[in-house]
Amino acid sequence: MDKTDAVAVVGKTKQQATDYIKKNISGEFGKVLEEDNFPSSNNNPEKSENPGKKGGAIVAVGYDAIKDFYKWDTGATEEEEAAFTVAHGTGHNATENHDSGIMSGANKLLWNKPKLKDLSKKGVSNEDYTNSMKKRFGNKAAIDNYNKNKKAKSSK
Repeated sequence: MDKTDAVAVVGKTKQQATDYIKKNISGEFGKVLEEDNFPSSNNNPEKSENPGKKGGAIVAVGYDAIKDFYKWDTGATEEEEAAFTVAHGTGHNATENHDSGIMSGANKLLWNKPKLKDLSKKGVSNEDYTNSMKKRFGNKAAIDNYNKNKKAKSSK
């Protein structure tokens, strides 16, 4: 991955996401997930990397926890709820804390029970999120550089 990349791992369970991250992406962040009891906690379907508030690159999501968390009528499918959760977690990768819009915290979501499309709208409530995402990940269209990086590694 380069400096503008990030990865989200959505496992069937939070334990599966944790195990995959620890084995295949980052042993260090996998250990953080375990130390924070992410696999066994039941209050949040997502945990994101944000070391030292400098921005991270990994979002862990448990699909089973998504079904448990979004108990109200979100106006979205489970897949859309997962996508919203990944977008929220990526905001943490971009140094955002819980505020409003996509970055609304769990307690606020559970209390207000909003439609997720209303939290994802362009506008004032997501302005900080949008600016942080541009600063962290850039403003250019995404490109697939996997094969380029794979070739560069193999030629070393």
